[in-house]
Amino acid sequence: MSKVHLYLEKFWLVVASVATLLTAITTFQDGFSNTRIFWLITGIAWAMFFVRRGVRKRMEKHAKTMGTNKKK
Repeated sequence: MSKVHLYLEKFWLVVASVATLLTAITTFQDGFSNTRIFWLITGIAWAMFFVRRGVRKRMEKHAKTMGTNKKK
């Protein structure tokens, strides 16, 4: 299960990075008032990345504590 969380974290990092790059280019071409929705979508992509990262870290921490409890 840890591999799935790591894959999803990397996926959202790539999606958020590409979205940021494309939105920045579009903003310079069209202006900020025309690209507000693109910035919203970019923000959602970054939020998904950070949520996935938090979930992965919590699962790793939980797995460590479960592993130490079983050894006792």
